[in-house]
Amino acid sequence: MLISNTRQCAIRILNLSQRQFNRASTISFNNRFSAYRFFTNKSFVFNESSSIKDELVKVLESEYVLEQSQPLLLEDVEKDYIHKHQLEIENTISEKLVKISKKLPDGQKLHIFFDSTELNEIYNAGLQRERLQREAEEEAEEEDEDADGSIRESKDIEAEFPPEDIPMNVNFIIENPAKNQSLGIHSYLLIDDMRFITQSMTVYKDNQYALSVSSAAQYAKNLQYSGPDFDLLEDSVQEFFELYLQDIGVDYELARFIVEFSKVKENDEYVNWLKDLHHFFK
Repeated sequence: MLISNTRQCAIRILNLSQRQFNRASTISFNNRFSAYRFFTNKSFVFNESSSIKDELVKVLESEYVLEQSQPLLLEDVEKDYIHKHQLEIENTISEKLVKISKKLPDGQKLHIFFDSTELNEIYNAGLQRERLQREAEEEAEEEDEDADGSIRESKDIEAEFPPEDIPMNVNFIIENPAKNQSLGIHSYLLIDDMRFITQSMTVYKDNQYALSVSSAAQYAKNLQYSGPDFDLLEDSVQEFFELYLQDIGVDYELARFIVEFSKVKENDEYVNWLKDLHHFFK
């Protein structure tokens, strides 16, 4: 992030605060999200009697204190969702993978796995697209300007940069303890629509293996046949399977919960990362 050799050092620091989240509506892409990380410019007076490392420690400490003072928390609607569905959440700090589990009425159990950092990556990809689109529009306006200063019809910039709905990977495991079998479902979560798109399904004949997230288990699962692409199945199979997923709670409410939980998780991870970074340099 850091420091110039002038007396005034322009420090660009990640500042994830609720007030900044609310300013998201000023950017079209950001309407997809109510929270994300902003860069803010802050000026710090560089003390020439101190080392650059000392100044870095001060900057990190200042940012850490700021972030701790304005934490991002789950809203009541998300807390109610946890209570309503009696969710069990495995959320380890410094680990990106989140696991959520809940019991189903028929004695089976639904497990949900997702990488909380993917939401931030989707947001960043959208910002990059908007930046390129703005630059292309400015360049087109310059090229289309006549000698007398009038503007001719510009290029179709929207066609060059079509909107993208970048999906978030979400995996489900439906565990059947009575049979010691599980069904693995790989799906995409479309942020704009808050809906899941099923990609494939795999039957596992051992629950412990199905739920393992070890590297060896993941490698073996990738080699296992997972059936045809979901959208190639008979329409009736697709229709009734999607109805089944909705019946067990794979729906809009769950999609929204995953998105909101990912925002809070990313903020918590950032604060913890700042703490570790500060401790390393201190």
